[in-house]
Amino acid sequence: MNTFGTKLVIDIDNVLYPTTDKVVSLYNFYYNRNILFEDVTEYEGDKIFGEEFINCFQHPDLYSVMKPYPYAVKVIKKLNQMYEILICTNKFRDTYRNKVAVLNRDFPFIKDSQIREVSSKGELNGDILIDDSVNNHRAFNKSNNVLLNIIMDKPYNRFVDFPHCRVRDWVDISMLLGIDLIPNIMEISQSTKIFKNR
Repeated sequence: MNTFGTKLVIDIDNVLYPTTDKVVSLYNFYYNRNILFEDVTEYEGDKIFGEEFINCFQHPDLYSVMKPYPYAVKVIKKLNQMYEILICTNKFRDTYRNKVAVLNRDFPFIKDSQIREVSSKGELNGDILIDDSVNNHRAFNKSNNVLLNIIMDKPYNRFVDFPHCRVRDWVDISMLLGIDLIPNIMEISQSTKIFKNR
């Protein structure tokens, strides 16, 4: 696969890290609730669970205790040798500093110049976007001649009205983008399927 000069934009929350999963745990603990991640069927969780849910995104230890999704580090390390990588996140209250800290910890091969905070993904130039937000993909598509929309499957993005590839994890992404992850990749991904919606 010839990827020279191809710009790959990668979201942070719910793409590199299971942010909303952790927020669900915090919400249940602090507000004595018992919701599941699958119950978060709106990208903006406060529409279902109120302001308390969104407040959990500002918990001081939210990012420091999270680990990247399995294989995210291995895949991105290889992608960083093949593509022009940009790790980005939408502006949300005062969370950017904590996100950069965990990226520096877990992805030391990513330079600070490759990390960016934006008001909209439409501000970015790129060819491929990996994101969990339908609206982020729409904004990105309006300002770019997009080669590929890769949507990380979540309960709040199951219905999408534009061409995309739906992935469940970083094993899916590695296969989609032509990375030979590990020798027994086929054994790991037997139960995994890449969905192409058009």
